[in-house]
Amino acid sequence: MIPDKILNVFNRSIKMVCSNIACYCNDPVSDFTRKRKLPAETLIHFIVQMQSKSLNSELCEYFTDLDSLPTASALCQQRDKLDISAFQRIMHLFVNAFDDYKTWKGYHVLACDGSDVNIAYDEKDEDTKRQNGNNKPFSQLHINGLYDCINHVFWDTSIDTATKTRECAALMKMIMRHDYPVNSIITADRGYEKYNLMACCIENNQKFVFRIKDINVFGSILSNLNLPHEEFDLDVTKILTRKQMKRRIIKINLPL
Repeated sequence: MIPDKILNVFNRSIKMVCSNIACYCNDPVSDFTRKRKLPAETLIHFIVQMQSKSLNSELCEYFTDLDSLPTASALCQQRDKLDISAFQRIMHLFVNAFDDYKTWKGYHVLACDGSDVNIAYDEKDEDTKRQNGNNKPFSQLHINGLYDCINHVFWDTSIDTATKTRECAALMKMIMRHDYPVNSIITADRGYEKYNLMACCIENNQKFVFRIKDINVFGSILSNLNLPHEEFDLDVTKILTRKQMKRRIIKINLPL
């Protein structure tokens, strides 16, 4: 794919969001209404291209004209006005602008997993604070992504706290949001071995393949199904319920 075309599509996606910036800021009445050195479009471009340097270094490299150079404080103030949904919308506009994606037997193969991302340390934010032993504490977020294994793009993402307690809930939210191709197969590792997640996929007509723990592992879904210790391909029906009046039937195909 031609790099210039990709860049043009990306810039167009940013312009579309900025043309409706009131939908993507904290105060639609006043945010980004006055002329500043950092209008919404410039701010988004700057944030996207940021590297791991200090904020002042990043500003000096991006704004070559001293007259247009904003202060770090001004940047932080403008950044606080922008809602994270702006970047999510840009990503969705960008990946959906192309129609030449490759598939496997007509399906997009999507993998869901998470990754830790270190952020600037904030001692007041207990949700992001982490500490390894007696080492200096740090702040961290956990990013859950729905990744296209064939085309190498992200179709959706979700930000979790550093505790990683909502990985399955994040995937369920992405499935119900369904900002990815309909003809998709979602794959996930053993951390996603949950009945409610499988039920969510079935109820939303989502094809899935999850890796689960072995038959002999305590706590595995397979451990109480009396399965043979050999190669098999079975349909297993499981009734899930909290109350007798409300029952969920989940049918799982277990090839090995």
